[in-house]
Amino acid sequence: MMKSIFAQEITDFLIVARNAYSNSTYNHCVCYLKRFDEWIFLSGIDDKNLNRDIIQKYSKTLSGANLTINGHLGIITKFLKYLISLGFNEYIPEKKKYTSSYVPYYFTDEDIVSIFETCDNLKPRNDLKINNKLENIEIPMVIRILYGTGSRLTETVNLKVKDIDFEKKAIYFTHDTKKKKQRIVPVHDSLFEILVKYIEAMGLKDLPDSYLFPLYTNSSDHIISKHFSDYFSNTILSDIRKKQNLLKHQRGACVHQFRHSFALRSFRQFELNGNSSKNLVPLLSIYLGHDRLNETEKYLRFSYILYPEANEKMSELSNGIFPEVNFDE
Repeated sequence: MMKSIFAQEITDFLIVARNAYSNSTYNHCVCYLKRFDEWIFLSGIDDKNLNRDIIQKYSKTLSGANLTINGHLGIITKFLKYLISLGFNEYIPEKKKYTSSYVPYYFTDEDIVSIFETCDNLKPRNDLKINNKLENIEIPMVIRILYGTGSRLTETVNLKVKDIDFEKKAIYFTHDTKKKKQRIVPVHDSLFEILVKYIEAMGLKDLPDSYLFPLYTNSSDHIISKHFSDYFSNTILSDIRKKQNLLKHQRGACVHQFRHSFALRSFRQFELNGNSSKNLVPLLSIYLGHDRLNETEKYLRFSYILYPEANEKMSELSNGIFPEVNFDE
């Protein structure tokens, strides 16, 4: 419950956010705005027009990497802009300067084989604390969808049977997608065949409103993405993560790397087929549900680093097309 002079405005904003943002973004809004509300209350601020000094004082209470602070300030900025729309005069904070040298881990062919073998041989865990009683059956299918479509984990575990188009062999990602961006993703024949067999084996074919990955038979709840991600990283990826010699707070190999690997493999295959990866960016951006082209373009830079043979292949194919220019003439 909010306590500051913005209690009503924050409550109203969260109602809007609930419908406008994904579950993940909404949860961040709740967390950060509760903190903001608490600080406003304890600071004794009674003027709803927040000036530069006040916002900067709050910014200085935030700790962590600049990227993390920017994420926090981004939520606060959304709220401040909401207040401006209501007629208040608010100062919008500046983001911290941040330059990323991050190169995403990508799964090698050996990694993928190892992951699939591990997932396909999972045994039921006889632990009363385990909510998902079907994890040994569902995890292999979840992993194949992530690997074959580049989808996000949260939008994948939220899939329902009715989101599968059996005629067009496509998946409709419409639930809990990032920034509510819905999309239709065509699926390769081999993956779709496995998906159909899974649905039939689970007895879901005639239950369109059922989740594709229920917690247990006839359950109205689906796999919890956080639990899945933690289990996957700590168990299935444990050997891969040990080889990385991770420092404290380093992310390392995780389930989201399937998405990175999908994008990088797409660029690699596109170039090996004699095409320019730059032509793939707009298509892949839509396919992955990116909000901006530069979100997809970052993978293009990584592909040159991780797959130099694809870049060399493209250079060979284009050799002689563009004449050499003598700048001394």
